Amino acid sequence: MEKFINSNFGLRLGSGLLLILVFVYALIYNEFLFLVMMFIASVLAFFELVKMQGLNLKLIFLNIFFFLSLYLLSSLNTDIFVYIIFFLFCFLFPLIPFLKIKQIFLNITPAFYISSFFISLIILMLEHKLLLLLTFIGIWAVDIGGYLFGKFFGKHKIFPITSPNKTYEGLLGSLALLLLIQSTAWYFFEIYSLIEFLAISFLTFVGSIYGDYFESFLKRKYHIKDSGNLIPGHGGLLDRLDSAIYTIPLITILCLMIIN
Repeated sequence: MEKFINSNFGLRLGSGLLLILVFVYALIYNEFLFLVMMFIASVLAFFELVKMQGLNLKLIFLNIFFFLSLYLLSSLNTDIFVYIIFFLFCFLFPLIPFLKIKQIFLNITPAFYISSFFISLIILMLEHKLLLLLTFIGIWAVDIGGYLFGKFFGKHKIFPITSPNKTYEGLLGSLALLLLIQSTAWYFFEIYSLIEFLAISFLTFVGSIYGDYFESFLKRKYHIKDSGNLIPGHGGLLDRLDSAIYTIPLITILCLMIIN
Protein backbone atom coordinates (compact mmCIF):
# COMPACT_ATOMS: atom_id res chain seq x y z
CA MET A 1 0.00 0.00 0.00
CA GLU A 2 2.83 2.40 0.83
CA LYS A 3 4.33 1.85 -2.63
CA PHE A 4 0.94 2.65 -4.15
CA ILE A 5 0.43 5.83 -2.11
CA ASN A 6 3.91 7.12 -2.86
CA SER A 7 3.45 6.59 -6.59
CA ASN A 8 2.26 9.31 -8.97
CA PHE A 9 -1.13 7.61 -9.28
CA GLY A 10 -3.09 10.76 -8.37
CA LEU A 11 -1.36 12.82 -11.05
CA ARG A 12 -1.76 10.02 -13.59
CA LEU A 13 -5.44 9.63 -12.71
CA GLY A 14 -6.26 13.34 -12.95
CA SER A 15 -4.51 14.02 -16.24
CA GLY A 16 -5.69 10.70 -17.65
CA LEU A 17 -9.35 11.37 -16.84
CA LEU A 18 -9.16 14.83 -18.40
CA LEU A 19 -7.73 13.42 -21.61
CA ILE A 20 -10.34 10.66 -21.70
CA LEU A 21 -13.23 13.11 -21.26
CA VAL A 22 -11.99 15.35 -24.07
CA PHE A 23 -11.31 12.30 -26.27
CA VAL A 24 -14.76 10.75 -25.74
CA TYR A 25 -16.57 14.08 -26.22
CA ALA A 26 -14.76 14.79 -29.50
CA LEU A 27 -15.29 11.26 -30.86
CA ILE A 28 -19.03 11.25 -30.12
CA TYR A 29 -20.00 14.87 -30.80
CA ASN A 30 -17.34 16.45 -33.02
CA GLU A 31 -15.57 14.25 -35.55
CA PHE A 32 -13.58 17.14 -37.01
CA LEU A 33 -12.22 18.07 -33.58
CA PHE A 34 -11.44 14.41 -32.95
CA LEU A 35 -9.47 14.09 -36.20
CA VAL A 36 -7.56 17.30 -35.54
CA MET A 37 -6.71 16.13 -32.02
CA MET A 38 -5.55 12.72 -33.18
CA PHE A 39 -3.57 14.18 -36.09
CA ILE A 40 -1.73 16.53 -33.73
CA ALA A 41 -1.18 13.67 -31.27
CA SER A 42 0.14 11.45 -34.07
CA VAL A 43 2.52 14.14 -35.33
CA LEU A 44 3.83 14.80 -31.82
CA ALA A 45 4.24 11.05 -31.21
CA PHE A 46 6.07 10.79 -34.55
CA PHE A 47 8.59 13.44 -33.57
CA GLU A 48 8.94 12.02 -30.05
CA LEU A 49 9.91 8.70 -31.64
CA VAL A 50 12.31 10.39 -34.07
CA LYS A 51 13.90 12.29 -31.19
CA MET A 52 14.06 9.15 -29.03
CA GLN A 53 15.92 7.32 -31.77
CA GLY A 54 18.26 10.24 -32.42
CA LEU A 55 17.69 10.05 -36.18
CA ASN A 56 19.64 12.48 -38.35
CA LEU A 57 17.98 15.02 -40.64
CA LYS A 58 18.21 12.74 -43.69
CA LEU A 59 16.39 9.90 -41.92
CA ILE A 60 13.79 12.29 -40.52
CA PHE A 61 12.91 13.51 -44.02
CA LEU A 62 12.90 9.91 -45.25
CA ASN A 63 10.36 8.99 -42.57
CA ILE A 64 8.22 12.02 -43.42
CA PHE A 65 8.32 10.98 -47.10
CA PHE A 66 7.27 7.42 -46.22
CA PHE A 67 4.54 8.72 -43.92
CA LEU A 68 3.01 10.93 -46.64
CA SER A 69 3.38 8.19 -49.25
CA LEU A 70 1.58 5.68 -47.04
CA TYR A 71 -1.22 8.16 -46.44
CA LEU A 72 -1.65 8.78 -50.20
CA LEU A 73 -1.58 5.05 -50.95
CA SER A 74 -4.22 4.43 -48.30
CA SER A 75 -6.52 6.97 -49.98
CA LEU A 76 -6.22 5.01 -53.25
CA ASN A 77 -6.78 1.54 -51.83
CA THR A 78 -7.56 1.19 -48.14
CA ASP A 79 -7.61 -2.61 -48.09
CA ILE A 80 -4.17 -3.03 -49.67
CA PHE A 81 -2.67 -0.51 -47.27
CA VAL A 82 -4.14 -2.15 -44.20
CA TYR A 83 -3.04 -5.64 -45.22
CA ILE A 84 0.50 -4.37 -45.77
CA ILE A 85 0.44 -2.90 -42.30
CA PHE A 86 -0.99 -6.17 -40.97
CA PHE A 87 2.03 -8.00 -42.36
CA LEU A 88 4.45 -5.45 -40.88
CA PHE A 89 2.83 -5.45 -37.47
CA CYS A 90 2.07 -9.13 -37.03
CA PHE A 91 5.19 -10.65 -38.57
CA LEU A 92 8.02 -8.13 -38.56
CA PHE A 93 7.54 -5.91 -35.53
CA PRO A 94 7.53 -8.75 -32.97
CA LEU A 95 10.80 -9.97 -34.47
CA ILE A 96 12.62 -6.61 -34.34
CA PRO A 97 14.69 -7.49 -31.23
CA PHE A 98 15.99 -10.56 -33.08
CA LEU A 99 16.46 -9.28 -36.65
CA LYS A 100 20.05 -8.89 -37.83
CA ILE A 101 18.95 -5.88 -39.90
CA LYS A 102 16.90 -4.44 -37.05
CA GLN A 103 18.67 -1.05 -37.14
CA ILE A 104 17.69 -0.55 -40.78
CA PHE A 105 14.12 -1.44 -39.92
CA LEU A 106 14.12 0.75 -36.81
CA ASN A 107 15.28 3.72 -38.88
CA ILE A 108 11.97 3.75 -40.76
CA THR A 109 9.82 2.66 -37.82
CA PRO A 110 8.29 6.14 -37.19
CA ALA A 111 6.75 6.28 -40.68
CA PHE A 112 5.03 2.89 -40.50
CA TYR A 113 4.36 2.83 -36.79
CA ILE A 114 2.51 6.14 -36.60
CA SER A 115 0.89 6.30 -40.05
CA SER A 116 -0.70 2.86 -39.68
CA PHE A 117 -2.28 3.98 -36.42
CA PHE A 118 -3.63 7.28 -37.73
CA ILE A 119 -5.03 5.90 -40.99
CA SER A 120 -6.60 2.90 -39.26
CA LEU A 121 -8.11 5.34 -36.78
CA ILE A 122 -9.81 7.22 -39.62
CA ILE A 123 -11.18 3.98 -41.09
CA LEU A 124 -12.70 2.91 -37.78
CA MET A 125 -14.09 6.37 -37.02
CA LEU A 126 -15.92 6.53 -40.35
CA GLU A 127 -17.26 2.97 -40.37
CA HIS A 128 -17.25 1.64 -36.79
CA LYS A 129 -17.30 4.58 -34.37
CA LEU A 130 -18.78 2.67 -31.44
CA LEU A 131 -16.26 -0.14 -31.90
CA LEU A 132 -13.46 2.45 -31.97
CA LEU A 133 -14.67 3.89 -28.67
CA LEU A 134 -15.01 0.45 -27.09
CA THR A 135 -11.55 -0.53 -28.33
CA PHE A 136 -10.00 2.50 -26.64
CA ILE A 137 -11.95 1.73 -23.47
CA GLY A 138 -10.59 -1.82 -23.67
CA ILE A 139 -7.04 -0.49 -24.09
CA TRP A 140 -7.50 1.76 -21.06
CA ALA A 141 -8.86 -1.22 -19.11
CA VAL A 142 -5.73 -3.23 -19.94
CA ASP A 143 -3.54 -0.33 -18.82
CA ILE A 144 -5.46 0.40 -15.61
CA GLY A 145 -5.91 -3.26 -14.66
CA GLY A 146 -2.23 -3.96 -15.19
CA TYR A 147 -1.16 -0.87 -13.27
CA LEU A 148 -3.36 -1.51 -10.22
CA PHE A 149 -2.79 -5.25 -9.97
CA GLY A 150 0.91 -4.74 -10.58
CA LYS A 151 1.15 -2.16 -7.79
CA PHE A 152 -0.78 -4.21 -5.25
CA PHE A 153 0.14 -7.78 -6.11
CA GLY A 154 3.00 -7.67 -8.63
CA LYS A 155 5.89 -9.99 -7.72
CA HIS A 156 6.76 -12.15 -10.72
CA LYS A 157 8.31 -10.13 -13.55
CA ILE A 158 7.62 -11.02 -17.18
CA PHE A 159 10.45 -9.09 -18.88
CA PRO A 160 12.95 -8.24 -16.11
CA ILE A 161 15.35 -6.43 -18.45
CA THR A 162 13.22 -4.89 -21.20
CA SER A 163 10.17 -3.99 -19.11
CA PRO A 164 10.91 -4.52 -15.39
CA ASN A 165 7.59 -3.07 -14.16
CA LYS A 166 5.49 -5.68 -15.99
CA THR A 167 4.41 -8.66 -13.86
CA TYR A 168 2.27 -11.75 -14.38
CA GLU A 169 -0.07 -10.49 -11.68
CA GLY A 170 -0.51 -7.24 -13.60
CA LEU A 171 -1.14 -9.25 -16.76
CA LEU A 172 -3.97 -11.13 -15.06
CA GLY A 173 -5.41 -7.85 -13.81
CA SER A 174 -5.32 -6.44 -17.34
CA LEU A 175 -7.14 -9.46 -18.73
CA ALA A 176 -9.74 -9.48 -15.96
CA LEU A 177 -10.68 -5.81 -16.30
CA LEU A 178 -10.66 -6.01 -20.11
CA LEU A 179 -13.04 -8.99 -20.13
CA LEU A 180 -15.30 -7.26 -17.63
CA ILE A 181 -15.51 -4.12 -19.79
CA GLN A 182 -15.86 -5.99 -23.09
CA SER A 183 -18.48 -8.38 -21.68
CA THR A 184 -20.53 -5.47 -20.38
CA ALA A 185 -20.34 -3.70 -23.75
CA TRP A 186 -21.24 -6.90 -25.59
CA TYR A 187 -24.26 -7.45 -23.33
CA PHE A 188 -25.68 -3.92 -23.58
CA PHE A 189 -24.79 -2.89 -27.12
CA GLU A 190 -24.88 -6.23 -28.98
CA ILE A 191 -22.88 -4.78 -31.86
CA TYR A 192 -21.00 -7.99 -32.60
CA SER A 193 -21.33 -11.77 -32.34
CA LEU A 194 -19.70 -14.02 -29.76
CA ILE A 195 -16.87 -14.89 -32.18
CA GLU A 196 -16.31 -11.20 -32.92
CA PHE A 197 -16.39 -10.44 -29.19
CA LEU A 198 -13.70 -13.04 -28.51
CA ALA A 199 -11.59 -11.86 -31.44
CA ILE A 200 -11.83 -8.20 -30.40
CA SER A 201 -10.96 -9.05 -26.80
CA PHE A 202 -8.00 -11.19 -27.85
CA LEU A 203 -6.58 -8.61 -30.27
CA THR A 204 -7.11 -5.76 -27.79
CA PHE A 205 -5.30 -7.68 -25.06
CA VAL A 206 -2.40 -8.86 -27.24
CA GLY A 207 -2.11 -5.54 -29.07
CA SER A 208 -2.12 -3.50 -25.87
CA ILE A 209 0.48 -5.68 -24.16
CA TYR A 210 2.77 -5.86 -27.16
CA GLY A 211 2.42 -2.14 -27.98
CA ASP A 212 3.46 -1.30 -24.44
CA TYR A 213 6.30 -3.83 -24.55
CA PHE A 214 7.59 -2.55 -27.90
CA GLU A 215 7.84 1.02 -26.62
CA SER A 216 9.58 -0.26 -23.49
CA PHE A 217 12.03 -2.06 -25.78
CA LEU A 218 12.69 1.19 -27.65
CA LYS A 219 13.14 3.22 -24.46
CA ARG A 220 15.58 0.67 -23.07
CA LYS A 221 17.47 0.58 -26.34
CA TYR A 222 17.82 4.36 -26.47
CA HIS A 223 18.28 4.80 -22.70
CA ILE A 224 15.37 7.11 -21.89
CA LYS A 225 12.66 6.92 -19.23
CA ASP A 226 9.77 8.65 -21.05
CA SER A 227 9.21 9.66 -24.67
CA GLY A 228 8.44 13.21 -23.48
CA ASN A 229 6.95 15.23 -20.64
CA LEU A 230 3.86 16.72 -22.26
CA ILE A 231 1.30 14.88 -20.07
CA PRO A 232 1.74 15.19 -16.27
CA GLY A 233 2.34 11.78 -14.71
CA HIS A 234 2.26 9.99 -18.05
CA GLY A 235 5.23 11.27 -20.04
CA GLY A 236 4.82 11.98 -23.74
CA LEU A 237 2.15 11.26 -26.34
CA LEU A 238 3.98 8.13 -27.43
CA ASP A 239 3.84 6.82 -23.86
CA ARG A 240 0.05 7.19 -23.89
CA LEU A 241 -0.54 5.93 -27.41
CA ASP A 242 1.85 2.97 -27.42
CA SER A 243 -0.85 0.32 -26.88
CA ALA A 244 -3.33 1.99 -29.24
CA ILE A 245 -0.73 2.36 -32.00
CA TYR A 246 -0.44 -1.41 -32.21
CA THR A 247 -4.03 -2.36 -31.37
CA ILE A 248 -6.05 -0.04 -33.63
CA PRO A 249 -4.58 -1.41 -36.90
CA LEU A 250 -5.26 -4.97 -35.71
CA ILE A 251 -8.90 -4.13 -34.95
CA THR A 252 -9.15 -2.45 -38.36
CA ILE A 253 -7.93 -5.64 -40.01
CA LEU A 254 -10.53 -7.57 -38.05
CA CYS A 255 -13.24 -5.23 -39.31
CA LEU A 256 -12.18 -5.75 -42.91
CA MET A 257 -12.06 -9.53 -42.46
CA ILE A 258 -15.10 -10.50 -40.40
CA ILE A 259 -17.09 -7.50 -39.11
CA ASN A 260 -19.65 -6.02 -41.48
